[in-house]
Amino acid sequence: MFVTATFRHLALRLWATALLGGLACVLLLPVWHRIAGLDYIALPVALVMIACFMLLGWGMNRIGVRLLRRQVGEARLWARAGMTAEAEAAFERAKAIFDSYWLSPLRQRRIAGWITSRLARFHLARSPFDSAGRAMVETYLLLRSQDDQVALGWLEKGCHQEHRSHREHNLADRINAALPDNEPVQRRLMQYYLADMRADFEAVGTYERVWRRQSPLPDTMVRNLGRVLLNAAHLNDWALEVYLKAYELGEQDCLAGVAEGHRYLLPWADNRNHLELAEQILAKHGNTLSGQLIQPFAAPDAERSEQAPAQGAMPLASIAAGLCQAAGRIKDQAARLAQIVNALPFKSTLAKKVRPPKTETWPLSRPVLCGIALAAAVMLAVVAWRATHRLPEAPPSIDPLQSIAPPPVTDPFTIQVAAYLKPADAQRYVDQLKHSALDAYWTKVVSADRTWYQVKVSHFPTKEAARAYGRTLKSKGLIDDFYVSNYGR
Repeated sequence: MFVTATFRHLALRLWATALLGGLACVLLLPVWHRIAGLDYIALPVALVMIACFMLLGWGMNRIGVRLLRRQVGEARLWARAGMTAEAEAAFERAKAIFDSYWLSPLRQRRIAGWITSRLARFHLARSPFDSAGRAMVETYLLLRSQDDQVALGWLEKGCHQEHRSHREHNLADRINAALPDNEPVQRRLMQYYLADMRADFEAVGTYERVWRRQSPLPDTMVRNLGRVLLNAAHLNDWALEVYLKAYELGEQDCLAGVAEGHRYLLPWADNRNHLELAEQILAKHGNTLSGQLIQPFAAPDAERSEQAPAQGAMPLASIAAGLCQAAGRIKDQAARLAQIVNALPFKSTLAKKVRPPKTETWPLSRPVLCGIALAAAVMLAVVAWRATHRLPEAPPSIDPLQSIAPPPVTDPFTIQVAAYLKPADAQRYVDQLKHSALDAYWTKVVSADRTWYQVKVSHFPTKEAARAYGRTLKSKGLIDDFYVSNYGR
């Protein structure tokens, strides 16, 4: 539509320039002839044509903008009066003027933000937020993510949806990056992320920003936040504070987070009160917290290693049973083949004509064929049995130098710098960081219905060392943002 409107606008201006400019040149030609003659006639003709083309563009833009503002003003009057159908019709006329030949391409680009802003606000004010209105608002927010009013209205509509697409979550992340200091938008973003139990880097950053503002949050939101962090096995000083608050509000599952925070977090000035409160809560439960409470924080690799022998034994048993069944079927087929061979009529009339009469040898050959078929079946059964009862191969020799494992990392903290939905994206960012001589790696975290691949850098003995290192990387432009998390989580 934009290309068509541009072509029509330029074609109309060119035809009008040729008509009006030609008439102006005919009128100015005698004057120019008396002043300079006909040697330089091309110069005044070009100037007249250029002036006509520019004046026509200016005049058409003025007319188009005036018509457009008139229709938009009329639509806003209808909307204030509650007459939605008339307002929508006026907006449709405004869009028709915008897509017509009146506006030049440059003018269209300048005024596109203004008219889409009015359309977005109109659709957000309508109670049935249909797909066309949602598409209009999302298109506008892709261009103007910093419009806090439209962003807040769109997030409020999105929080009441049953399902949110990947495109909508990407748009929410753009709004988050454009308006990090807008408290109403951040609170609505927190509600938007919690609706889908998101625990990625952007969502956790939003949760922590809203929590640090010390504004009271609804109890339901606090309990949901505790569940989200618990499912993601998130553990730091702020997470312990959330677990304590959620447990205080009746979320009993957050007791696992309280126990893990008390076990692994190192005491310092900011978290000493929370650790003392966690110790008081755990003291009431005594020794009943071992086992099931730390299950959300269990390493998935350990679980897979425990289940690996059972999973590896199942295919071997099924292969052995299948080979035995195949050997039995081969034996049955061999017996049937012997019966078919016995029933073939070898003494046909054609055989009598070709062969001279001899003594009958068929009774002697029948046992021979049966014996051959039986021997073949026995050999196949033996081969199948040997395949199913093969002796285990000797383990390969291991080089003593290669069998020495590297010393385990005992530093409890690391910094997370990004999170992705695809492992290829996480690996690409890890390779980029390693190219800058950074100790980067990624870990896999499953939360709700999504799997996140978190990119982390190095390991540190204290949180202060991790924060200092993260600030250094951020000041050098090697990373965008970071937060301290537990190493190996």
